[in-house]
Amino acid sequence: MKIALVGAGMAVGPYLASLRELAARVDVHWVVGQSPARAERAAGELAGARVTTNLDDVLGDASVAEHVVAVCRDGGVRLGVMLQHRMREASRAMTPIRIDGPVKIDGPVRVEADPPLKVQIPIVTSPRPGL
Repeated sequence: MKIALVGAGMAVGPYLASLRELAARVDVHWVVGQSPARAERAAGELAGARVTTNLDDVLGDASVAEHVVAVCRDGGVRLGVMLQHRMREASRAMTPIRIDGPVKIDGPVRVEADPPLKVQIPIVTSPRPGL
């Protein structure tokens, strides 16, 4: 399976360990990170992984996206994407918010809370059939 590892920050260690264990079944084509040095360091542990700080590079690589979608479709499993920031102040402020139905938000979302938060959360979503 061809994949991209998005995020090479302080929590990348366990993910790298898992990907090394899965090396016979998983081919990491990309490592995306905000810091070029961290992304390079993570990619150095994954044979053949390319490095970028621009997610558009990965999204423009049809070989990765098409492969992941095909594997999930053919295997009858739902593809999921997880944001691992649930304990950050902005994410915690979003916890009580519930949205039912399809949503499209273009632009930053301001969250107001008590006590006040000074946080803007950039969210862009669009409706996807079957989700």
